[in-house]
Amino acid sequence: MISNRCSQLLCFCLLLSAIESNCEYQCSHHGEEKIARVHLRKPGHSAVKRSLTDDVFNQTFRVYAHYDSSFSSGLSSGVQSRIGDIVKNVTDFLQETLSVRQTPSPILLDRDCSGGQFFARPGDVRPCFQQCETTTTCGTATVPQEHLLRCIECGGSFNPSACTESGTDGAGVSNADYVLYISAVSTGSCTNGGSTIAFAGACQMEDEYDRPIAGYINFCSGGITSASSDLFIFTVAKHEVLHALGFSSGLFPWFRDENGNPRTPRNSNGFPPSASGG
Repeated sequence: MISNRCSQLLCFCLLLSAIESNCEYQCSHHGEEKIARVHLRKPGHSAVKRSLTDDVFNQTFRVYAHYDSSFSSGLSSGVQSRIGDIVKNVTDFLQETLSVRQTPSPILLDRDCSGGQFFARPGDVRPCFQQCETTTTCGTATVPQEHLLRCIECGGSFNPSACTESGTDGAGVSNADYVLYISAVSTGSCTNGGSTIAFAGACQMEDEYDRPIAGYINFCSGGITSASSDLFIFTVAKHEVLHALGFSSGLFPWFRDENGNPRTPRNSNGFPPSASGG
């Protein structure tokens, strides 16, 4: 099973390499984004650290696809149907190809903080230095309230006792190792001479092994025409979702070895030198 998955992943990487050199498509990469580290609660007692080669880490990768409201408003019904089928094929491919240490359910994400300022403190919820934003986004998609943790905001104070808590945790996303938000917003990244079909990125990662658990893919209506074959769009979507899974230069410093140890030095908050702790 593992060798079969490795062969599939090799083919996947060859496809990604091939599409990079295809003149029909140009990958639209964003600058380095600040990725939030989310603490996922473990059921029962704390897990004992084990080698990533153990069977507990070789479990089916489960992807939950959530469609943003922009998907229906930004694409025609015909294109929505095509992309919906393609996204299903991409997530099926990933679930058949990749293995992970399955994520404790449910996945709950941190809220965005005003000015992007937060405290990198241990705990279930990341406190915002000023206040929580009303809306939390994952790239171009809006994260539903039921996918979010409660709000902790400190009103600009460095005194932990000044921080207040409001709201409640949402229900979260159960039985999933990754939440993929799908949107169709016409942004500046879509206006690359009309050649950009989609772009993607990671949004939040879990704080034990620094594996992304949420990301987005945004489809550009102007780049999808009747001349664009479903196979080509499928290949582009696979390429972009791989960025959202963590294969991005901005996330390389977060990579770990087969035993779960960081490949780069970390500060007291667990951040590599190139990342900001808030």
